[in-house]
Amino acid sequence: MTTPNMQTVLGLSGADAAILRAAQQARRIAAQSGTPLAVWQDGRVVQISATTEVSTPAPQQNPSGA
Repeated sequence: MTTPNMQTVLGLSGADAAILRAAQQARRIAAQSGTPLAVWQDGRVVQISATTEVSTPAPQQNPSGA
């Protein structure tokens, strides 16, 4: 019998991808409306233009491979 992993138990499979999609949509809307974005940078919150390039971490894989 296989034990379900924590992401499956909590219903979080695909959560990383969903968060990245939401961030992309927020950036698109901010760019259209001229609204700055608040991001965490160098240990503090800063406001940046929605058109500023920021690095987006890749979703991490579960070490168990599930």
